[in-house]
Amino acid sequence: MTLLALFAIACSAAGSDDVRTLAIRERRVALGAEPAVVTMRVDRGRLRASAGALALRIEGLAVSRRPDTVFEIYLGERHGEPAGSLSFYGVEGENGRAVRDVPVTIAAVEAALGRGSSLRVIIVPAPGGQPGRSSFASLRLIRQ
Repeated sequence: MTLLALFAIACSAAGSDDVRTLAIRERRVALGAEPAVVTMRVDRGRLRASAGALALRIEGLAVSRRPDTVFEIYLGERHGEPAGSLSFYGVEGENGRAVRDVPVTIAAVEAALGRGSSLRVIIVPAPGGQPGRSSFASLRLIRQ
């Protein structure tokens, strides 16, 4: 195998996650009692071309005081049923490297986008629990 062929294989493997990423927001977000709002710009053409399932990939989960509740995730506005939920179960031992995928539908993402290209993601603790002290490093909209 030539050096060029090996380089091409390495590049395609390294970039495979980028091909699946439809939107990304990289910044540490603290989760607590108040809603956390993250906005990402989505390429609608790539979204329409997406076949199969989508997910919100929450990366770099970290906990200084474990929540005793799950967090509800809403797309667009905070009304109706949440689009998904986030649990911190088992995150303590991963030292900020934990990743969780929350499945979402293309229809839910398109409804949240409306006519625009900004996806608003709202994360709130479920009623009745203690939110603890936790955070995440980045949020992606990916094709699964």
